[in-house]
Amino acid sequence: MLSVVFIVTVVFVALILLVRRVWWRKGPAQRLQGGIPHETLALEAFMQGNAYMAAEKFPEATAAFQRARELDPKRPHVVDRLAEVARRQHAATATRPAA
Repeated sequence: MLSVVFIVTVVFVALILLVRRVWWRKGPAQRLQGGIPHETLALEAFMQGNAYMAAEKFPEATAAFQRARELDPKRPHVVDRLAEVARRQHAATATRPAA
C-alpha cells in the first residue's frame, strides 16, 4: 500500500512540474510577437530609424523610432532620437533653397 501511495505521489509531482514548465513557457510567449521578444523588435526598429536618419529619410525615421518607443517605452534614448530627427528635419527644410 505504501508503494502505491509513493508512486501516485511521484506521478502527481511530475505532472505538476510538467504543467508548470508548459505554463512557464507560454507566459513569455504571450509577450512575444511572432516568437521575437519586444525588446529585440524595439532594437531593430531603433537601428532602422538610425539608418533612415543617416539617409535623411526623416518621415521613415520618425515612424521607426515611434515603433521602437511603442515596443519598449522604458528606453529614454528613443525619445532623444525622435527629438534629433525633428531637429535635423527642421534644419534640412530651413536650409533647403526654395524651388
